[in-house]
Amino acid sequence: MSLHFGLTGEQEQLRAAVRAFMEAHSPLSAVQRSVDTGAGHDKRVWELLCAELELVGLAVPESFGGSGASVFELCIALEELGRCLYTGPYFAAAALAAPALLALEDESTCADLLPRLVRGQITVGVAGLDRWPGSPTPPQALRSDGGWTVSGRVPRVLEGAHAEHIVVFADTPSGPEGFLVDGASVVRCLQDGLDPTRRLSECVFTDAPARLLGSPGRGQAVLDAVRDIVAVCVAAEAIGAAEAINALSLAHARRRTQFGQPIGAFQAVKHLCVDAAMAVQNAKQLTLYAAWAVSTGAVGASISASAAIAASTEASVLASNTGIQVHGGIGYTWEHPAHLFLKRAVTSRLLFGTPEQHRERHLSLLLAQS
Repeated sequence: MSLHFGLTGEQEQLRAAVRAFMEAHSPLSAVQRSVDTGAGHDKRVWELLCAELELVGLAVPESFGGSGASVFELCIALEELGRCLYTGPYFAAAALAAPALLALEDESTCADLLPRLVRGQITVGVAGLDRWPGSPTPPQALRSDGGWTVSGRVPRVLEGAHAEHIVVFADTPSGPEGFLVDGASVVRCLQDGLDPTRRLSECVFTDAPARLLGSPGRGQAVLDAVRDIVAVCVAAEAIGAAEAINALSLAHARRRTQFGQPIGAFQAVKHLCVDAAMAVQNAKQLTLYAAWAVSTGAVGASISASAAIAASTEASVLASNTGIQVHGGIGYTWEHPAHLFLKRAVTSRLLFGTPEQHRERHLSLLLAQS
């Protein structure tokens, strides 16, 4: 018996619309120029993404200004944005902030922030997700007569330096909880990262006034749910980038000649391209299933999410390295985009848990089920 897992007609239309928009408004050449000049993301493109395509609100209910779709549709969009290495705050808004706010189920906060987040009017950072063994100590939250305060240092917060608000998962005496902190009460410092297409910052909380979001005691469950969504979103974006660099490699292998024939005719080059293509295709199937499982709450969704991000980020690194090798001398230059794909791939492989950490989580969850 065979199982076919594909997209519906509406989902294919979404993919085509996002791809056409990105090719017209934010092609890879535009990303290269922004990196070279240090201009950052194109604010006009970001406004169009929010207003014209309404992509930020894909997985946000209509009651909060979104489209009412699911994480699966969000992953479709992220795969297309990954193809062109989009540099704007989309991932931080759609794959981090919105899922965190929705999972915490604080109605008043969602009603206040989500419509503005969906329209691109505000930025919300998310801190405290990194809780792997050996990770920095999570922020700590204390309660006093004056309310909650959060203290701690959180590195690598995506879009944290520009966020008006920060959702921070901090430890309390009874376990982790989600809090909302005003960005003005947090010391933020932009970090020089490997990937110039991502804006990371360190956030330092020093007795920062905070408001507990949602019902107490749900923090760990919310953390697990958000980390699953982030995992499949990273996986989808990585697949898009990997497919794009694979396409560039194949085009170059067909076009570049050596000894009177295309270099793609040589067995060594064929092997490189086939290995990369197979790794990406296998990881893509894992990611499609994991995105469906997470969006529907299927049994084993967390297991699938960790499997998908581990496979996809490794496949993206392999495809990027292969792209540099296939392109030869030009692949090592700053003028060619191959180095941007590699930097994005390596960063994605580390930012929200390494493949080794996710495989350990995968195994632990499997053993817990047995």
